[in-house]
Amino acid sequence: MKTVEETAAELGLSVHTLNGWRVKGCGPEFVKLGSAVRYTDEAIQIFKEAGKRRSTSQTVQACA
Repeated sequence: MKTVEETAAELGLSVHTLNGWRVKGCGPEFVKLGSAVRYTDEAIQIFKEAGKRRSTSQTVQACA
């Protein structure tokens, strides 16, 4: 499992953005181990796949 910092780096995001998305419920699924937040490789891959598009005209649901 990956830390918030490792996951943010892999996704090309800041830790601040990833944390905000987690609070809003629109980032990758995560696991809480005590107070620690971790992301599985599978959850990260699913999140990446969900963002794939074939055209710039295809929309993606943004995290507002």
